[in-house]
Amino acid sequence: MGDISMQRVLQILSALTGVFLAVSAFNWMFDPQGAAAGLGMDLLTGMGRNTQIGDMTAFFATSSLFILLGVWQKRPDFLLVPAFLLLSAALFRLTSAQFYDAELIVPAVVFEVVTGIILLAYRREISQ
Repeated sequence: MGDISMQRVLQILSALTGVFLAVSAFNWMFDPQGAAAGLGMDLLTGMGRNTQIGDMTAFFATSSLFILLGVWQKRPDFLLVPAFLLLSAALFRLTSAQFYDAELIVPAVVFEVVTGIILLAYRREISQ
């Protein structure tokens, strides 16, 4: 078995992230109660539920779609938006904890930052 390149490792990690986010989008669309519980949330009611399900599904589905397209087609431009979306989610989690007394979910921040960095690194690798 030969040496695996850094580009291949980043490609696999990026693809796995895309699949994970696709599963999350699927769960928000077809099992919103379970998806909310999995993120430590209550499923809201009324217009709040509509916004919660719509926005969460959109976040995960769009991120997944562009990650998977970027990996499949080796399109670095497709990886930029989901990377920044994940990194900004981490930033705003930190902001909400600092200014609004929201509980900080460290594993979520770590996932978002690490994943954002992986996507940016893979983007750089396939841009060369």
